[in-house]
Amino acid sequence: MIKFSLKSLVLFFIFISFFSSCNDEKKPETIIVEKTIIESVDSSAIRDDDPEKAEMESDILGLASKSEKEEKEIKELHKEIKDLKTENDDLKTRNNHQADVINVLATEKNPTISDDELNIRSLIQNLNNAWSNIIGAEDISELTNLFLPSYAVSMTSIGMDDKAAVRMMMPDEFEKYANSVRKLSNTSLLVGNVNFVYFQRRDGVYSIVYSAVLRIYKDDVATEDKSIVSTVTVKKLDNQWKIGKYSWVSLGDEIK
Repeated sequence: MIKFSLKSLVLFFIFISFFSSCNDEKKPETIIVEKTIIESVDSSAIRDDDPEKAEMESDILGLASKSEKEEKEIKELHKEIKDLKTENDDLKTRNNHQADVINVLATEKNPTISDDELNIRSLIQNLNNAWSNIIGAEDISELTNLFLPSYAVSMTSIGMDDKAAVRMMMPDEFEKYANSVRKLSNTSLLVGNVNFVYFQRRDGVYSIVYSAVLRIYKDDVATEDKSIVSTVTVKKLDNQWKIGKYSWVSLGDEIK
C-alpha cells in the first residue's frame, strides 16, 4: 500500500494547480460582437407623430395662402379704383371742354372756334398725356417733341408739408428733371379734369391758361392730388403749334 506523506500531498496539489492555470492561459477567450443597425429616419414621420404640431403647421400654411390671396384681391381692387378714377377724370375733361366750347360759341365776339384753337387744345391734351405716360417710358420724346427748339419752363410746387419749391429751367435742365420723373419706381401719374380758363391770341402767338388735377399713385394706390394751374405760350413751327413757354403752380393735398 502506497502511503503519501503530508509533504508529498501538498506538493501534488501545487503541481495540479499550476498545470490547470497553464491550460487556462492557453485557452482562447470567446468575444461576442453585437452588430448595431442604424436606419435613416424621415423627419416628416417624426412630425406626423406629433398631430398638434402638424395641425399648427397646416394652419400657418393656410393663413399664409389666405393672406397672399387677400393681398392679390386688394391690389386688383386698387387697380379697378384707379381705372375708374381715370375714366372719371377723362369724362370731366371732355365735359369741361364741351362746356367751354359752348360758352365760346354762345358769345357774339367769338361765334366760332378756329382750327388753330382746336389744334392748340389738342396740343395741351397731348402735353398732359405725356406727363401721364412718362414714368417707365423709354425716353422723354413724347414730352419734348411738343416744344420749340428753344423754350423755358418754370415750376412752383407746394407740397403736403406746405414747403414750396420754385425752379426755372432751360431745355437741358428741364430734360434732366423730366428724366428723373421718368425713372421713378412703383409710381404713376395721371393728369385729368382739365379745364381751359383763358385763350388769347396776338401776333401769331397764343397764351392759354388751364386748370387740372395731377393724381399721384404708389403701387396703384392714390396718395396725393395736386391742383394745378398752368400757363402755356405756343407758336407755330413748320405749320405745327409748339410750346415756347410753360409754367405751372401746383398745390398738393394728401388723399385720405
